[in-house]
Amino acid sequence: MRKLKKLKQTSLAAKYASQFREILAHVPMQEDHIRIVMFKNGLKFNVKALFVTIDPPTTFDAFVTQAIGVDNRLHSVHEELKDEGKSSSNALPFMPNTHTSTPVTSTPFYSAVVPMEVDAVKHGPLTDAEHKHRRDNNLCAYCGGPHKDCPILAAKNAKTGSSKQGKASPGAQ
Repeated sequence: MRKLKKLKQTSLAAKYASQFREILAHVPMQEDHIRIVMFKNGLKFNVKALFVTIDPPTTFDAFVTQAIGVDNRLHSVHEELKDEGKSSSNALPFMPNTHTSTPVTSTPFYSAVVPMEVDAVKHGPLTDAEHKHRRDNNLCAYCGGPHKDCPILAAKNAKTGSSKQGKASPGAQ
């Protein structure tokens, strides 16, 4: 239960949802209301803020799907504003520049799609802008998070038997 309370969204909501569900599988919690409250508490402020403007679902799975849809839309808008050379703070003051992974297509709120394990998805090469963003912010080139927490790099190093951090170190790019 402590792990659920400490878990926070640091990148995409889909990744946060995957991590939350993984921990939730080991916690005896049946009530959707409690799951929703705990999940919502870990969401980024800008995602939580948009739930004020809509009727949130009452089931946990529907709430997670809606949160992912909101986050994907915010990310898409943020990417569009970046492409147009505008500052996201001028257009959407509640939307900080915190995403660290490649753009994701938006999912409508009403979608019944169940989120999949994000780590299982193979992504194409990073755009130059994303590569630069990760390098400038000391983020892992593989997962977009801190190097020490990268499951992809850890698996890659385990296969090669390397004890170093490998190519994902910011200076090696």
